[in-house]
Amino acid sequence: MLLIIGLYAQDQPKKIIFTETNYDSIREAYINEKFEKNKDLRDSVRLQLKTIKADSVFNLKISNYYFKEMPNLSGFNALKSISADNNLIEFVKKSQFRSDSLVLVKITGNQINKISFSKNKSIKIINLSSNKLKRIPYSIHKLKNLETLTLSNNNIKRVPRFIRRLKNLKEIDLSGNKIELNKSSIRRIKNIENVLLANNNIDQLPENVAQMVNVKRLNLAGNELSELPSGFDELKNLKQIIFYKNKFTHIPPQIFELNGLTEIDFYYNEISNIPDGVGNLIKLEQLFLSHNNISRLNDTIKYLKQLRYLFIHHNNLVVIPAWIVDLKELERLDVGYNHLFEIPDLSLLGKLTDIDLQSNNIENFPWSIIDNEELNLFLIDDNPLILTKDEREELKVITQKYEKKGVRFSF
Repeated sequence: MLLIIGLYAQDQPKKIIFTETNYDSIREAYINEKFEKNKDLRDSVRLQLKTIKADSVFNLKISNYYFKEMPNLSGFNALKSISADNNLIEFVKKSQFRSDSLVLVKITGNQINKISFSKNKSIKIINLSSNKLKRIPYSIHKLKNLETLTLSNNNIKRVPRFIRRLKNLKEIDLSGNKIELNKSSIRRIKNIENVLLANNNIDQLPENVAQMVNVKRLNLAGNELSELPSGFDELKNLKQIIFYKNKFTHIPPQIFELNGLTEIDFYYNEISNIPDGVGNLIKLEQLFLSHNNISRLNDTIKYLKQLRYLFIHHNNLVVIPAWIVDLKELERLDVGYNHLFEIPDLSLLGKLTDIDLQSNNIENFPWSIIDNEELNLFLIDDNPLILTKDEREELKVITQKYEKKGVRFSF
């Protein structure tokens, strides 16, 4: 049985403008108002929880009611999931998690500064993002089969030693904290496959990063990195690396030794060129280089025969090389906001469905491209297109036809 108490609180939050001087007072007043408005709903929830047959409830969702305390769930022994997002809960007792069937605990967007878990072999997923935690709760070490731990947007500084005891942990998300990434931290997370450390103001990676031999997905977006340690090229199991919004002026050479990579993201850096080594990444499927200072596509990109996504918008490209049509697996191409005067015949790319050419210097409209029946997106607006009156009228008709099919089309 799925129990969703009510739906969600029906009143929608009003738009509030915050400043440095009024933030705390406005937020407190806003919360107090919501707390009072939702009193009847909370009372109704508590009554239902007291009167319902506890063993018939498998999935419980009590979100957006502004609870200051977690309702008593100690008697709900058949629960498989608990979701209590967007309340005002500060503390959760271990008695709330007595169900031996419990797999998922999701209590995000609260005020939690302390939470306790008792020994449990069934819990696999915990999400406590956007709370007030200053450390990873020690009692989590009792959850021997935990696979996913999400603690993003808290105030956590350290990766504790007990994380190594969680032998089944496959993903840890500590994004948006204050993590002090050091050699000890690396040793404690070295066996985890998916490591998310975005937005932690990390300015360098420890030299022992090579110990993370099992990592497959590494998200270091929104940090202060400008180079990588020498051992980074030993992460041979790495499939996805995200360096979105860092301080790189070049793509580090260590990257080109990781020929198992399928995705690279260097959005919003200060990169001016693409080295020849990119051609070594023959398994690469997604290459994201937008918002840099790149003026040329390196010819070795043509060796990336598995490439499906190429995003290099907001750069300084003048030419798209003719070899682009050799990337037969390409599905999405975004070269908007560059300085292109012309483009090759992209109709030769049979799998290409999303094309963004907007805000360039293109004069000749690529008519052959729009014959593709599989087209999902085609943008070529904000270009100095040279079109006759009849051609413009024809494009208006084509635009309407595509819009009826749900295709975004603009010129």
